[in-house]
Amino acid sequence: LIKNNNFLFDFSENDVWTMFHSVAFDFSVWEMYGALLYGGKLILVPEDVAQDPQLFLNLLRREQVTILNQTPTYFYNLQNKEINIVNNNLKIRYIIFGGEALNPLLLQSWNKKYPNTSLINMYGITETTVHVTFKKLSSKDLLSKSSIVGKPIPTLHVLILDKYKNLLPFNVEGEMYVLGDGVFKGYLNKEDLNKEKILYINKYSNAPIYKSADSAIMHKNGELEYIGRIDTQVKIRGFRIELGEIENKILQYSNIDKCIVCKKSDSNNREFLCAYFIKNGPVDIHILRKLLAKDLPNYMIPQYFIEIEEIPININGKTDYKALPLPTTIIEDSILKPKNEIEKLIYNVFESILGINNFSMRNSFYELGGDSLTAISISTKLSAILNKEITVKDILEHPILTDLSEYVNSLNNLNKITIKQISKLDIYPSSSAQKRIYYASNLDSNSILYNTAGGVIIDKLLDTNKLQKCFETLIQRHEILRTHFNIKNNEIVQIINNNVDFKLEIEDTDEIDINKIYTNFVKPFDLSKAPLFRAKFVKLENNKTLLLLDMHHIISDGTSLGILLQELCDLYNGNSLAEKSIDYKDFSVWEAEQFKAEEFNKSKEYWLNQFKDNIPILNMPTNNPRPSSHSFDGSNYHAKLTKDVFEKINNVSKELNITPYMLLLSCFYMLLSKYSSQDDIVVGTPIFGRELPELSNVLGMFVNTLALRNNINSNLTFVDFTKIIKENCLNAFKYQAYPFDMLVKDLNLKRDTSRNPLFDVMFVYQNEGLPKVNFNNTKVEYYIPDNRTSKFDLTLEIIPTDDEYSMRFEYCTKLFNKSFIERLSSHYINILNAILSHPEIKIADVEMISEEEKNQILYEFNNTKIEYPRDKTIKDLFEEQVEKTPDSIAVVFENQKLTYKELNEKANQLARFLITNGASPGDIIGILLDKSLEVIISLLGILKVGGTFLPIDISYPNERINYILQDSKADMLLTNHLLIHKANDTVKSLIVES
Repeated sequence: LIKNNNFLFDFSENDVWTMFHSVAFDFSVWEMYGALLYGGKLILVPEDVAQDPQLFLNLLRREQVTILNQTPTYFYNLQNKEINIVNNNLKIRYIIFGGEALNPLLLQSWNKKYPNTSLINMYGITETTVHVTFKKLSSKDLLSKSSIVGKPIPTLHVLILDKYKNLLPFNVEGEMYVLGDGVFKGYLNKEDLNKEKILYINKYSNAPIYKSADSAIMHKNGELEYIGRIDTQVKIRGFRIELGEIENKILQYSNIDKCIVCKKSDSNNREFLCAYFIKNGPVDIHILRKLLAKDLPNYMIPQYFIEIEEIPININGKTDYKALPLPTTIIEDSILKPKNEIEKLIYNVFESILGINNFSMRNSFYELGGDSLTAISISTKLSAILNKEITVKDILEHPILTDLSEYVNSLNNLNKITIKQISKLDIYPSSSAQKRIYYASNLDSNSILYNTAGGVIIDKLLDTNKLQKCFETLIQRHEILRTHFNIKNNEIVQIINNNVDFKLEIEDTDEIDINKIYTNFVKPFDLSKAPLFRAKFVKLENNKTLLLLDMHHIISDGTSLGILLQELCDLYNGNSLAEKSIDYKDFSVWEAEQFKAEEFNKSKEYWLNQFKDNIPILNMPTNNPRPSSHSFDGSNYHAKLTKDVFEKINNVSKELNITPYMLLLSCFYMLLSKYSSQDDIVVGTPIFGRELPELSNVLGMFVNTLALRNNINSNLTFVDFTKIIKENCLNAFKYQAYPFDMLVKDLNLKRDTSRNPLFDVMFVYQNEGLPKVNFNNTKVEYYIPDNRTSKFDLTLEIIPTDDEYSMRFEYCTKLFNKSFIERLSSHYINILNAILSHPEIKIADVEMISEEEKNQILYEFNNTKIEYPRDKTIKDLFEEQVEKTPDSIAVVFENQKLTYKELNEKANQLARFLITNGASPGDIIGILLDKSLEVIISLLGILKVGGTFLPIDISYPNERINYILQDSKADMLLTNHLLIHKANDTVKSLIVES
């Protein structure tokens, strides 16, 4: 029990405690000794009272209980009864939670009625003497969805380790390991289990460390967040699911009081999520599903919703998940056919385009196999049939067909617009890359996510008339600068204009913030109008100027932007441009022909084989829950690798016969594996698609994306791991002709709007760096904008310069905060430094956290030393309390009471009786008693003998009781249950309570 500056329980002889739990449940240890070692009164709660929250509330009022220990599940039931009672005359000072994960959100009604009650969340394990951590919940904590269990209590320490026993950094989920004075000595007669659970890890301590099998996160303030049992983590179709997050969303529905979500399976082992709820009014499951769909991805929405009368609990007051009924026939999941004309039209369009039948209007677009391509086809066809503007974004934001019908019905009719046919112009197929960009851009036509923009800062004024003419020359030279896009016969086509209206924007400004100038300049493009690029010339102070370029990604990649800038400089400087034999349209036609070739089929076969097994989903830790739809809000964090590291990377790469790209990518896989505790990881990487010489000076979008799947075997050395990475990279480059969007389509992936298909993280290595340009030998400095977007959860871009590497971490701000990415960056550098110093190191032995972090975790946050009377036993402390308060009431059961003096005398009598019957120190003495005063007397009496007490719950079946007695080789048994009499030959002496 805790008394110091960090943790304060001001228990005293004035406190009244309840012994609510069974003596066989470890929580009873706190309840009993918390009262008796401080001189408080202990109220034994009869079983029938404990099972009825209303009767228990009556007891709390009658006995004026001040300290309450509860499992969360039971307390929620108790709270719901109490908040409906008008008066607030309970005297409870502390409510101490333990035994299972707490949902702080559910405590708000209690806090509102009893704001002076201290709510304490504690995490504990029987094997570490009941409790490990302590957290006093503030009003702010009660708004959180997380079960924050605080910091270790004095004498205990907590480590968060990965599966290789390495310390994990802050905010990264791992397994809890506990060490300190409270760690048990082992399981009786379970040597194999002892070897598995009791470890000695010398780099952390010479003392035994307990492996908890509980998952947790240590936050930067040293507080722990409990996640759940590792062996029961819920995964559905590869997605790791936080059930508490779903429960919190369901509880936002006004007529639902309580909710539990769990994974169930049917007779065919088909797994699904099931939500059980208690309501206080009508609940429309359809509306509830819509509410959840706003914030949760499709895979997190329960398939079944079942109303129950109460949440079943087991004998320890925890949720009894096995008692929750399996769903039978659920009306909500029956097939709902269209009921009006618009629904019939939508149904028919989905039926024809998706090639399906006999589906329900309650089905979602994704469940039916929809993807970006079919979304475009559906939106186009529905718009034409219904004469309404229905976009791809509308389809994706209203995936459930009934919702889409309601939305479409609310739209106004369009004035008929006929598409103008452009005469004397050829129509060309778009490339696979252009199709991918077109699909993605149409998700939000107002987004600048797919703009390729940047610029240069020049040390003098330029001739703007001359610049305008240079741009006009480039527009005539490159057809792609005169190209726009349309859909014809459900195919995206590119249309080349003879002439386009281009005007160089010119601005003379006093604005000194270039980022503001850039932000005002970059705007969305209309893909149906050319040109899909713009330029701006800005006169700054001190005769400096800024030239900005903004091109849509559908006509340009990063290389194209460099080519355009280089050629602009050449023209401005009076140099002639190299001859260009082909244009982008030629590449598009050529690429379409390649898709019919045998080599292309080999590429297709390679990639489909890569993903023939279950496709892994990267479960990176995040600062915030993943939004229901993919967010592109982003930011950047920049870091550098020094000249020394630059040289080591090049030298080690040469020694290992790999490229720097492969070495840096290998380290990135290691980082992701250590953060996610996963071995099978897919990382996206761009490939620039200009392997043919004639494409070297052609503008256009040539980039394909490769989804590199690698297994990280941490028992390998880094050297051996890079051999695998090298082989996989070379194969991927060899078969790069197969477009990423075709791979996604051919895999027939079940789409999740919250994620990118196949991978969530990207690795980019700009091996060519930035081209060197100048205007008439005038110094030019690149302006690289810090776009506030992120196409993926996380992208690491590495750019080599003359003697260093520049790193840019682009990250989704809806998932990560800056400090998290900053630490992730430092961990990447730490991994890199470790392998550069010792390439033969095993991956499992590479530590990524810094010495500073290690010191914080091991020492600052585990500084839990405390002085307590180490030379005294519980027996001694209890007897000291008897001397202090002999006439105070110690224990109460129904109408029976004992003072401290009476309790001590009876415990002494029992101890003498046990010794007379042959008991000696170290003997194992079982207790099989109904809850009564005799239970407390027995516990103290056994301790006074120096024996080991073995509490057995009377509700156990006889077979279980017999096993416990025989396995423990119990020497004696205290019981009032005569049925045990003949069952245990191992029990030396049977004492029947009289």
